[in-house]
Amino acid sequence: MKKQIQLDPISRLEKILSLKRGAKGRFVSVKIEQLIPEKEMTTVTFYGKPIRKYQVAGKQYFVISDILSLAAPTDISIDTVKYTDNFDETKNKVIKIIDQLEVADAEGILTLIKEVIGIFPGPLARWLEGN
Repeated sequence: MKKQIQLDPISRLEKILSLKRGAKGRFVSVKIEQLIPEKEMTTVTFYGKPIRKYQVAGKQYFVISDILSLAAPTDISIDTVKYTDNFDETKNKVIKIIDQLEVADAEGILTLIKEVIGIFPGPLARWLEGN
């Protein structure tokens, strides 16, 4: 099952406490759009390749397909990168869906690339943490 991004408990409490009361002390309804965390998409580059990155509720998520496109096959006679048998299981554990794209945070990406039989350029782990 794919996880949807939800507000963390502190943000949720802040939303509840910020609810307005109408006449007679009753709560006034809030539009649903106000309860959805804001998201911002930017594009960064790693070794010249664009990587889409989302900022949601103070946390960064990277598009998985962009990160996986960085990998080069370990055998130069093969055109494609291979994956371990546990790849799909691991992917289902770490992904979230934002704008119909599969994304993961830096920790999830690092977990997922361990299941890729390929070579990633440069210091990817350090770059993920720094971005």
